[in-house]
Amino acid sequence: MAAARYEGRRVTAILCPQNRARYTDAAPLFAGQAWFDPIEAELRERVRGFLEEMVEQEATAALGRSRYRRGAAAGYRNGTRARRLLGCFGPVEIAVPRARLSVADGTSREWRS
Repeated sequence: MAAARYEGRRVTAILCPQNRARYTDAAPLFAGQAWFDPIEAELRERVRGFLEEMVEQEATAALGRSRYRRGAAAGYRNGTRARRLLGCFGPVEIAVPRARLSVADGTSREWRS
């Protein structure tokens, strides 16, 4: 019999149907619309953080300097915008940095990742 612990409770009712009557307090954790999996939630948070960091590094490379640094740069930052991505890990909303890149003729264009 496989047993696991979640916040100090045994959740063997989920893994072993014959024990469902003994551990009824664990059943609502994985039932219906209120279904919540703490491992999946942590995975989504880490994927979101990884993607935001990757795009931030890409913007830093395009501008030639990191946030809040002074000096010559190829453009300037202009906040962030929300972007929703759908992958095998499910839908994730990330904050993508906005930036304007200077062009040699004196104009600027929006940076795209």
